[in-house]
Amino acid sequence: MSELPSEDDVLDGYLPPTSPLMDLDEFGALLGVKRQRAYAMALDGLIPVVRLGRRIYVPRSFLDVAADEAIRAWQRERTTP
Repeated sequence: MSELPSEDDVLDGYLPPTSPLMDLDEFGALLGVKRQRAYAMALDGLIPVVRLGRRIYVPRSFLDVAADEAIRAWQRERTTP
């Protein structure tokens, strides 16, 4: 049985690895951008966010959708004469 996070972990913004959300630090690391850029993208509305209290999270599914759209765009460019 998996161990639940402590109350301190929850208050510190802990998300389990299976969470459908990721914080902006993780999002920025995955994209290779600095933390400030990830926050700017969120505040500018360039990425979907979920706000829980004062914390901002990005749905993990967003990366899958964005990657699929990028692949389809690339395929269209290659097949367009």
